[in-house]
Amino acid sequence: MGTLIIAILILGFMVFVHEFGHFITAKISGMRVEEFSIGMGPHIYEVTKGDTLYSLRIFPFGGYVRVTGEAYTDEAEESTAEVLDADDPRRYPNRPIWQRFIFCLAGSGMNYLTALVLFTAIICSMGIADTDAVLDNEISIVSPDSAAAEAGLTAGDKIIAVESTAVATWEEMSQALNNQANG
Repeated sequence: MGTLIIAILILGFMVFVHEFGHFITAKISGMRVEEFSIGMGPHIYEVTKGDTLYSLRIFPFGGYVRVTGEAYTDEAEESTAEVLDADDPRRYPNRPIWQRFIFCLAGSGMNYLTALVLFTAIICSMGIADTDAVLDNEISIVSPDSAAAEAGLTAGDKIIAVESTAVATWEEMSQALNNQANG
């Protein structure tokens, strides 16, 4: 159950980042954002600030940013017809093509940027395994009741071969152990 909750929270975060990309580019470009919504279905929470309705909905499996003039249905178009006329520069179709293009790509762009930041943070904090490194073949500690202890290995022993196959790197040792296990 805990894993499901974590998965839903991660999905909700990804949706938020994606939609925030659309939202922030629309605002910077001067488009009128009618609604910034995370989730689908009935509202859990909503608040209006300025021209924008911010809403959180019950199902975290999507979201949307509704920009004036971007609507594809007559009903949605009518909701803003009273507020802005067809020539208003804040309407989506009245913005320069390059701004509309950036608006369309901004959601995916934010997902890629977030992934880049997270992977960079992980690599900077943990590093990348160097499998070609020379094997530091001295055993520093052997846990009691471990397979190594049962095999008779003790602290200070040196690994120089696996079943008569000489090993000098971690990659060679891993390959020799895999061959031994499979063979």
